[in-house]
Amino acid sequence: MSITIITVNYHTESFLPALLESLTEQITIEAWIIVDNSGTFENSLSAAFPIRIISQKNNPGYAKAVNLAVRYVNTRWALLVNPDALLLPGMVQLLREAAVQFSAPVSGPRFFWDNACRFRMPPAPGDHPWLATALIGASQHFTEAYTLDHYWQLRHDHFWRQTTPFYEPFLSGACLLLDLQWFENNSEPVFDDRFFLYYEDTDLCMRLLQHQIQPLCVPEAQMVHYYNQSPAPASKKQQLMAQARAQFYQKHFGTVPAQCSISIAKPASEPALLGKFQHSPEFTIEKESNGPLYFEISHNPWFIPFIQTQTRGNTPIILPDEVWQQLEPGRYYTRLRHPTLGTQKTWQWNKI
Repeated sequence: MSITIITVNYHTESFLPALLESLTEQITIEAWIIVDNSGTFENSLSAAFPIRIISQKNNPGYAKAVNLAVRYVNTRWALLVNPDALLLPGMVQLLREAAVQFSAPVSGPRFFWDNACRFRMPPAPGDHPWLATALIGASQHFTEAYTLDHYWQLRHDHFWRQTTPFYEPFLSGACLLLDLQWFENNSEPVFDDRFFLYYEDTDLCMRLLQHQIQPLCVPEAQMVHYYNQSPAPASKKQQLMAQARAQFYQKHFGTVPAQCSISIAKPASEPALLGKFQHSPEFTIEKESNGPLYFEISHNPWFIPFIQTQTRGNTPIILPDEVWQQLEPGRYYTRLRHPTLGTQKTWQWNKI
């Protein structure tokens, strides 16, 4: 069973040669459809399979671009892949085999943040009114912050502990294997194209849940995702995400999402203030632990979600340059967490 690759480009063409190289290591790829929402991409890529460029001068949004590409797909299966990604060997075949075995209309891999596959990406958090309410509670009460933090640790650890395919309520749209026959049989679009950018994948998973179907995560299928590499400024991304979140809540819950403020947050553990840095700060481990420690990075003091790697001993931690370069300027929180004893130390710092 052949698979068509779908990628949406918006001024991210510098990533496409590396993505293509990782695609050539996969099997059963029939074609690659690239929808160029920037309208300026001049194709210089060549491969053993056909590459089709659909150029759009006026950016219609991500969801519309994907739905447009689907019209040109001649295979039952389509793999939606972000341009800022690398597929690890065998990933496509592993996804397809699991999707067929479990009759999953939507399935996805687990993600690493770096080429060395040291930093593990979190499960897709999704969004629900109960989570919004929990974040408000966490911003006001230490015990609420501690409880919510504990819940997310359990979910993250469960996500990375699995060794066989398992169901997840939400998957990341950075890479999704789609059974287009299921969408046709159920008269469902892949994405609701009213979402310009963000939350289209969360909405898709919600629609599956309404069909009493959960997306399938395949742990042996793995890829690298250079997170948050689109060229838009952070303020624009935040604005688009807020708009999409409001759309999502109005569509599924008939309400507006509750808001919380990080500025008044009550973290589960008080962070040490490190300062502002142009290069990675040094995170000092004061004493050697009994067994491995998790080193975790988040945008917020509740660590929902967080990126994680493991460390041993008491050697100071410095973020690899590859990882540091992917971080946008702004405020970050990091911590050391023992699997049994919990958080050992937390830091707050800014990248400038």
